[in-house]
Amino acid sequence: MAESKRKQRARHAGLKTVTVIFVCAGIAFLGLLGGGEQRLATARQDQMRGYFPAGMPIYPSGSMLPAGVADVNGRSSRMAYLFSEDDADRIGHFYAERWKGQGLWVRSDITHQGGVVSAVDDANQRVFQVLILRRDKRSLIIPSVTKLASAESAADRAKRAPPLPLFPKSRQLYNVDTANRMAGAKVSLSVAPTGFAEALDHYRRVLTGNGYRIESDSAPPKPMSQELSRRQLIGRRHDGSEATIEVAQLSKTRTRVHIVVVEAK
Repeated sequence: MAESKRKQRARHAGLKTVTVIFVCAGIAFLGLLGGGEQRLATARQDQMRGYFPAGMPIYPSGSMLPAGVADVNGRSSRMAYLFSEDDADRIGHFYAERWKGQGLWVRSDITHQGGVVSAVDDANQRVFQVLILRRDKRSLIIPSVTKLASAESAADRAKRAPPLPLFPKSRQLYNVDTANRMAGAKVSLSVAPTGFAEALDHYRRVLTGNGYRIESDSAPPKPMSQELSRRQLIGRRHDGSEATIEVAQLSKTRTRVHIVVVEAK
């Protein structure tokens, strides 16, 4: 039973954000994890000129090479790759700080072994992301930009029902439903016009009121730099469905909420 729970948690951790879903599908297309090193070559400067939109930072170490465009979960994703001797923390910090400087919502999940940094550009309907894999004292860096469905306006997305009830008068920035595709994840990013404690109380009630038993209610060791504090709630239902809610205080009256619901199959 314990082993089964560990497997379920590991599966959920891989689906914490829709960006992880997008990138991992893209990696299968790239084939970089199975001996991609032999593709490393010296890139000519013109290979990357205009390849990414202006919002994509260029990491200063190594030579970036284009990896093409893939259809990832019905969305167009443009990818590249490069190798660096730098560690994952340094690389992740580079991308996170530059996206924050552009005023984008940034999420960073980085360990010493690698991880994902992603940023939502709601105005231009795209998600920037970088996947970092640390192996043998070298880091494989895979930056990508995924274009969201252009037919749907920001107003339409705001009207779409979130996976769980939001705090009253919240502004929904991002809502993706991959039900019946890519493991059935539902993801929402919103900003609540309230303080940290009030938002936490609301989402604790939301979980229990929707049949979830709260299995974890914890704070990360260190919040991201633009956050005053952050807390993660994990709930599970009897059918195996799992919900993760991360509540991050941005100011005394603004709280960012990231919800992921992984439905049981």
